[in-house]
Amino acid sequence: MMGNHGDLGAFYDNGLGGLSLQAQTNVLRGMGLSLGDIPIERQFDPTRPIVIHNEGVDSFGHTQWDEYGDVGSRLTRRISAPVLSKAWSKDVVNLSVVSNGDQTYTQRIDFKNGSTLYRVLSEDGAALLTIHPGETLRSDPATGTYRVFDPSTSETRSYTG
Repeated sequence: MMGNHGDLGAFYDNGLGGLSLQAQTNVLRGMGLSLGDIPIERQFDPTRPIVIHNEGVDSFGHTQWDEYGDVGSRLTRRISAPVLSKAWSKDVVNLSVVSNGDQTYTQRIDFKNGSTLYRVLSEDGAALLTIHPGETLRSDPATGTYRVFDPSTSETRSYTG
């Protein structure tokens, strides 16, 4: 999806913001989270024009940063993954993180509905792989490769550190 972090984060309008909010809500519900309805004023409105916002230029036309160049003073460090427990506190019953011994971590998130989600994280908390219910994670310590398999044992994605 095109747009800046505000468009993708769903805080601008009923265009890309509304579409993004709808998509994110559907994904989280599919993971078992009990979320309320999206307020009408935040829902996607296909009759409104689509606007791609750009915070690289301020209200006076001054360039703040170049989306295709150096990140300059923008925040570049990812927020640690345990923040997730606060965001989903009413649906999460357990959150744990264990070191894999290779500068990655495995995070386990248990939900009230009985489903469990696993994520392989970098040392700064960035999600490298997400393992959904029904999928299996296998690792090869010799190569530093993590592989995700679907229920039919077909490999669906991998990460090598």
